[in-house]
Amino acid sequence: MPIVYPSGTGSTMNITLAGAGSNMQVIDARFFYQKTLDESGTYSIISSEQAFDLLKNGKAYVASHKSKNLNIVIKKVYLAYYFTGRSQKYLTPVVVFEGKDDFIAYVSAVKGEWIGN
Repeated sequence: MPIVYPSGTGSTMNITLAGAGSNMQVIDARFFYQKTLDESGTYSIISSEQAFDLLKNGKAYVASHKSKNLNIVIKKVYLAYYFTGRSQKYLTPVVVFEGKDDFIAYVSAVKGEWIGN
C-alpha cells in the first residue's frame, strides 16, 4: 500500500536551495527514515462510504487544497498508510480522497472501537 505524508504530496526528504542562476547552494537538507518492523495486527476498517460521510462532516485531515472553492470534486479514493515524518510506533491506515485543485484529505480507516486497543 502507498504511504502518504502530512503535506499531501511531500515526503520526509526536504532540501532548501538558495542563490541565483548557477550559484545555487544547498543551505539545508533533512531526511527522516524509520525502519519498518515485521510486526503487524488485524483490525476492522471502515467502508469508503463511511469515510466519505466523515469527510463531509469535517472529520478529516485536509493535507492539500489550492482553492477557496469548497465545492470539491473527488476524483480518486484509495487506502494508504499515513506517516507523520517523525518516529511513530505504527503506520495508521487512512482512506485518501484526491480531487481537483490538488485536494487531498485523509480519514482514519480504523473503526473507532479499535482505536487505543
